Amino acid sequence: MGRKTGFSIFICFLFSIFLFAGCGQKEAPAEENDNEVYVAEYRIFQMGESSPYLSVFNEDGSVYFAVSGKGINGQLFLLEAGQKEPKEMDLGIAEEAWISSMGHDRGGNLLLVCSQYDERLEVLELKKISADGSNLQSLDITGIFMDIPGFEADCLTGDARGNYYISDKKKLYIVSAEGTLLQTLEMEASIEDILPAKEENRLLARLSNGTMVEINEENFMVKSLAGKIEFRQGIYTAGQETELLYTQGDTLYACDVKDEAPDKLLNWTDCDINSTNLQSFIMLGDGRIAAFSAQYSLQGECEVALLTKTPKENISEKTIITYGCVYPNSLLLSQIVRFNKLNQQYRIELKQYGEDGMDLGEVKDLIRMDILAGNATDIIDVGAGFSEEERCELIEAGAFEDLSPYMEKETKIDREDFLEGALSVYDRNQALYAIMPTFGLYGLVAKESEIGDKTVVNMEGLTSLYNDYYGDTKSLPGFSRKKMLDVLCRLNIDSFVDKETGECHFEDDSFMQILEFAARFGEEDKQADIEQIRNGEILFMEGALLSAADVQYYEFLFGDAVRMIGYPADADSGLMALPCVSVLSMNKQAENKEGAWQFICFLLEEDQQEELGLSGAQGIPIKKSVIDMLCEKQMEVEYEMDEEGNLQERSKVSWKIDDITVKYYAMTEQETEYYKELLGRIGNTGDAGMQQGLLAIVQEEASDYFEGMKPIEEVCEIIQSRAQNYVNEKSDLYN
Repeated sequence: MGRKTGFSIFICFLFSIFLFAGCGQKEAPAEENDNEVYVAEYRIFQMGESSPYLSVFNEDGSVYFAVSGKGINGQLFLLEAGQKEPKEMDLGIAEEAWISSMGHDRGGNLLLVCSQYDERLEVLELKKISADGSNLQSLDITGIFMDIPGFEADCLTGDARGNYYISDKKKLYIVSAEGTLLQTLEMEASIEDILPAKEENRLLARLSNGTMVEINEENFMVKSLAGKIEFRQGIYTAGQETELLYTQGDTLYACDVKDEAPDKLLNWTDCDINSTNLQSFIMLGDGRIAAFSAQYSLQGECEVALLTKTPKENISEKTIITYGCVYPNSLLLSQIVRFNKLNQQYRIELKQYGEDGMDLGEVKDLIRMDILAGNATDIIDVGAGFSEEERCELIEAGAFEDLSPYMEKETKIDREDFLEGALSVYDRNQALYAIMPTFGLYGLVAKESEIGDKTVVNMEGLTSLYNDYYGDTKSLPGFSRKKMLDVLCRLNIDSFVDKETGECHFEDDSFMQILEFAARFGEEDKQADIEQIRNGEILFMEGALLSAADVQYYEFLFGDAVRMIGYPADADSGLMALPCVSVLSMNKQAENKEGAWQFICFLLEEDQQEELGLSGAQGIPIKKSVIDMLCEKQMEVEYEMDEEGNLQERSKVSWKIDDITVKYYAMTEQETEYYKELLGRIGNTGDAGMQQGLLAIVQEEASDYFEGMKPIEEVCEIIQSRAQNYVNEKSDLYN
């Protein structure tokens, strides 16, 4: 009966051995030459609401970039080498045109493909621009491509003969200097990049399957280049001493196509560059590297960094703080870069665990074993990739430092600045072991007309609502049996486990009622479609709010005012705050805990919280002042002219569900107040680890009842026995 999880006991035992082992020596980032590192100088400028989406460097380090924004299809700018501000290029591009592709020819001239679409391709123009900005050639190539279904110009280059190479998916079109189609080549996979080869009269094409092919500029013959290196998704450009420079993830590599392995030049984060914002780069003739980055924010911040190899002895040393995670995200990298630029004492070094293709379980085992061996990073991000049970196991095992004392003495932030319900999710006995900078709010959503002003229901109340709505229907929609059982048990564990005595009560009638009710749902875990919801077939659906505007999403789905209530519980609220991306913890064995805290604190400060909130994809910030600011922005009404010249409200966001467009408009005061009320009713504090473990036992054994293999009494008896053994094990850990 007693199938144990085992890991918690194992990790606690080993922690008694390793707890006082050091974190290991901290070192500066390794480079090809241990005596030199790349040091960056930055030119930062703002593009406001315009966002660069294409860019290419010239050989002198100047960079062209195309931008788009509200009311802007595509404008071309040039930031000259050594200059601080870009200038707009007037090349006679039509206002309706979109710069859809950008590249260089062998002579270093800029090439552009400008597209105009209505329901189909209307105009396609190719432009050649000299290094001084002169318009050398404009070709109307519409006739070549207008009858190709779904044509979109992707890669673009030119050869020494004046021919142009334009790719679209698997096909490469070769157009003469006079604007006639010379040849169409079809590759075995989509063409991702076209670059000059070392050998004259040869071009390289990188394909989406990770291979390279060579194209002869004289006869247009294609030759496959077999090699050991897999050229995966990334940014590629021609090198100086090597054929290629390319970036994958956070690393810049150099190689020739046929090399056994590439040479690693640098990690972008080590140079305080966010690789997820990186658009283009080039190695200059003197060995320096120029890189162009664009941050998608309200300010439209752009940056050109010039990287120079510098002796380490000429660089002021900082104390390295290591940050370990499974899945680094773009905003995390951005904030690491910002911290490293601003902080004069500490520097964050990112360690991403695991390699591409490695099983997630194996990656998490690497982190656990590093903790046990005393080699873990100073900050351990147990967010993306970890379950609630796994987080709580690490907390119970003593892996993490209590952050409460650091927060109490901190002058930059105060605990009262944050939503207590979200901040205290990983609080155990007045000790705060982890903090999630952002979260999602989870609960059940229904029409207000069906459930009134309820904020939470218990089991009896939920059963009553379903019976009133569906009568004695045996197969209820909206949830699977497994999902409903999880919903019913999630916040009701306290009803079946006495925390004082550790006694379990899964043989009680109240638990049998939960099983009987869950059995009324089907086996298939299928998301309800909008037609079912609109037709009133669905009473409740599980909902998640990741921003203030998401209230409008559920109003759209139900076609009416909605209420979000907690998961069924006897508590005051069953609304749950769960991590969206990061869960920050400090290694108990961290060598420099003050430095680790400084970065955790940095992520909780106003500017970083605001950036997370404005991103729209990272969840709800936990800082109350930022929530207020975001709500105010969501309430601002924006206007636009309709086709007849009348002023109308403009949607803030629009996106599609299948063929249906969902639009978010300015929030009303009533919607805003309701949203803030929900945030004040978060209720999932407590031992989520024990909760998840017990739910796993319940789900495992309940299937025998659902499938008619065992009577309900026998199933409850088995659950009772297994649960009691499990709780006893957990109690041993606490004691």
